[in-house]
Amino acid sequence: MKISCILLSFICVNVVASISITEYINMVELTNLQIQRASGYNDDYIGNGLELVIKCFIQTNCFDSKSINEMFTVPELAVTCNFDHLQGSRLIQTHTLQQKLFQTLGIPMIYPNENNEILRITTLGKKRTYLTGKALHNLRNQISDIPSLDDKNQTVTVHDDKYKTIYKATRRAIIKLTKLGKARRLLTKKAIRNVLTQKLAEQITDVKKYSVHKICTLIAMWISSKTASLPFAIARDYGGIDICVVYDKDRNAVKYRSFEGIYWQVNVNKMDTKIEELNVQLLYDSSIPQFEKQLTTTTF
Repeated sequence: MKISCILLSFICVNVVASISITEYINMVELTNLQIQRASGYNDDYIGNGLELVIKCFIQTNCFDSKSINEMFTVPELAVTCNFDHLQGSRLIQTHTLQQKLFQTLGIPMIYPNENNEILRITTLGKKRTYLTGKALHNLRNQISDIPSLDDKNQTVTVHDDKYKTIYKATRRAIIKLTKLGKARRLLTKKAIRNVLTQKLAEQITDVKKYSVHKICTLIAMWISSKTASLPFAIARDYGGIDICVVYDKDRNAVKYRSFEGIYWQVNVNKMDTKIEELNVQLLYDSSIPQFEKQLTTTTF
């Protein structure tokens, strides 16, 4: 498993191209179409294609919750301010997510050419072929409302070393990327919830039991899909008890732990105090766990 992580890193480090924020946005749009195909892929043996891909990513342990959420819930929150960050964010969409969709489901990777011809044809064709239902109708509108972008208004501060190039997206680009992020969550939110629900059930029966770290990553994905935020998840050991801690950008926390195989949200400072069962929270779209300030010393 570690070898596959190393090989993936090697690919990412060695794929260097002339890139722009517009290219990243186009890649997010193309990847949305790929995810859309995966979400409609159903098989009697493997089940739903998108859910299978999510499980594959969680199982590998190669990615932190930030990278996972950039792929499945908030691509608009990827860091794109300089060459290294922009290149890394682009590769997460292509050489990581699209490649996994290809390896797992056979959905081919696609790249726009310099004139964005593939992007134009793909968008027109896929929206007719794959978009059905109210949610997917909304997705079609969100990925098609704004015409393809170009780079003429993009602010680029160029240095002699291209790795120090600074990028600043235009307001129009930010609006489109925000819409594409919302469209992605329309596609992935249900699949994330389904995978988390399934893995929680396995915790009770002790079949293919997931580690706390993996459950925690799924919880962070679920929260991200509901809040359009980029939470960070980590599993911690408090006195021999595994606790899932999810932090927001201000380092406020929400915590979960297992009581006899059943996960509960617990008080961030008194972790023996139950707040609500996680399975109950998953049943209601309006149920969003509230982040709280964590005291220096926590107790049971």
